[in-house]
Amino acid sequence: MCKGWLILTLLLLSACDNSPTAGNQFSPLPQTRGEAEQLRQLSLNTTAGERRLSDFDNQLLLLFFGFSHCPDICPTTLMNVSKALQQLPPESVQLVQPLFITVDPERDTIDVLRPYTRHFHAAILGVQPDTEQLLQLTKFFGIYYRKVAQEGALEYSMDHSAQLLLSSSYGQILGVLDPHMPADELALWIKGAVARLQAQ
Repeated sequence: MCKGWLILTLLLLSACDNSPTAGNQFSPLPQTRGEAEQLRQLSLNTTAGERRLSDFDNQLLLLFFGFSHCPDICPTTLMNVSKALQQLPPESVQLVQPLFITVDPERDTIDVLRPYTRHFHAAILGVQPDTEQLLQLTKFFGIYYRKVAQEGALEYSMDHSAQLLLSSSYGQILGVLDPHMPADELALWIKGAVARLQAQ
């Protein structure tokens, strides 16, 4: 069970591959007001059309960075998110916007992301940032990702941070959570973060 609003610094890496070729080395950086506003105004390609983070003012953002070809941590985490959302009352679900942001925009087109995210929960939006937007998003939120060579038909995989982020649309981090957290515990975190956001 969570105790208080202590931000957990869990930089968990998925076990997709271990041989690096390209990516970033980002870790959480101080966030300035200017950086936050710039991020809020990015026009992002999503499974619901063009969206900006500023479109989600007064909502809690539940962010997860991953990719559709991920064999384990991504589908497991999204299923956990789905189960957590199902435990929340409808009025709370309306105040939460889950975003699945791909770190593999080359393969994860909107046509790929739409059925992938809907498989888990209708509320989850898939986001396909362009290369520069992905760099901005991962730098701001302290997300690590790296393209890794892989033998076989897929040719490559993605190594990436696997934490769930609870954030306001202004980039204010309200929680960094273990993706393996049980769904009922995750639901409590989401409910508490929504209440905290509304109280500000």
